[in-house]
Amino acid sequence: MICTLTFSFLHQVSKVNGFYRGIAEEMEERLDFLRDEAGLTYKFAKKKKQPLANMRKSLQIRMSMLSRTGSIIGPSESNDNGYDSDDEEFERGASPSMRQKQKDKAKEADSIKRAMTDMHRRAKLLNNFAIINSTGFVKIIKKFNKQFPHKKDDFKEIVEDGYICGEGKRVVGLISRMERYYADWFCGGNETEARSLMLPKKGDGLDMDWSQLR
Repeated sequence: MICTLTFSFLHQVSKVNGFYRGIAEEMEERLDFLRDEAGLTYKFAKKKKQPLANMRKSLQIRMSMLSRTGSIIGPSESNDNGYDSDDEEFERGASPSMRQKQKDKAKEADSIKRAMTDMHRRAKLLNNFAIINSTGFVKIIKKFNKQFPHKKDDFKEIVEDGYICGEGKRVVGLISRMERYYADWFCGGNETEARSLMLPKKGDGLDMDWSQLR
C-alpha cells in the first residue's frame, strides 16, 4: 500500500512539473515572438519629435488659422475628444496614405498591448499555481513522514527547494521581462506604470481565472 501511495504521489508531482514547464515554455516562445515583432526599442505610445518638414507644415497651418480667426490654439491644449491639437492639424495636412499608416500603427500597438496584458495575467496565474502546489506537496510529505518515519527518504528530493515547479522562479523571470518590455514600448521605461496598466480591469474582456491555464 505504501509503495502504491509513493508511486502515485511521485506521478502527481511529475504531472504538475510537466504542466508548469509546458506552459512556461509556451509563454517564453510567445514573448520572444512579440519581442522580435515589436523590437526592443520600438516605443508605440510615446510621441516622437516631428520631422522638420512636418513642423513647417504644422506652423503653416497655425499661421493660416491665425489669419482666419485671429486666434491660435496653443500646442499644449487639447480638444474635447482628448486629442492633441498638433495631432489633428498634422492629420488634416497629412496624405490619406499617411493617415492610414498611423491608424494601422495604432491598431498594431493595441494588439500587442492586449497580447502582453493577457500573457502577463496568465503568467501571474501560473506563478500562483507553482506556489500553491509547492507548498501543498511539502505539507503532504511532512505529514507522511510523521506517519511513516522509516520512509521519509523516499521524498527527500522533493522537499528540497526548487524541485516542484522551481518554486515559480522561471515564471517570475518571465513576468519581469513582460513588464520591462511593456514599459519600454508603451510607458517610456516606467515599469511601475506598466505594472499598473497590466492589472486586471473590469470589463476589459481579459478575465483572470484558472481556466486560462488549460
